[in-house]
Amino acid sequence: MTFAILVPFLIYWTYPTASLVIAVMIFTGRLIFTVSYTIGGPSARLPGALLMDAGLFVGFGYMVASLLALAK
Repeated sequence: MTFAILVPFLIYWTYPTASLVIAVMIFTGRLIFTVSYTIGGPSARLPGALLMDAGLFVGFGYMVASLLALAK
């Protein structure tokens, strides 16, 4: 969870709109993950996990680009 909180914060300084979109993706994915797991069991958590992982994956790319931009 530290990475999920840290990524949007680091991206915000260079790409504020992308940071908001990624934070919403992570939050929504986690919410869908939790609700689906509660209702349908372990096999139902895939949609939320995919959305959350997509947000983290894209966020990692933006984080690298943001850190490189700030280093210049």
